[in-house]
Amino acid sequence: QVAAYKSAYAPAFKQHSPASLLRLFSFKQLFGEGPHGPLTEINFGYGDETYKKDWLPQKRSLFSLTVINRQRLLGRKCEAYLRWQLAKQVAGRWLKGRLKQS
Repeated sequence: QVAAYKSAYAPAFKQHSPASLLRLFSFKQLFGEGPHGPLTEINFGYGDETYKKDWLPQKRSLFSLTVINRQRLLGRKCEAYLRWQLAKQVAGRWLKGRLKQS
């Protein structure tokens, strides 16, 4: 498995797609055409950014499980933090949906 993240570049070179060319070269090396291949999977991490759809034909959902002890102070703090993070995600998705509608 290889992890790949969105690259940055100077806006003046946007029409040349430097990040895409670098990623293509890297993937060719890693997936069999180079000395380090063959790998079998690309992991672009969380999110639905458009560039990921350009490279991967299918989407795989990732899940995690967090276990906390609510009887302890640290457990209650962790729960509050996780609830806050979840609320931000839900609000962000709701807002994104509302902006698409308008």
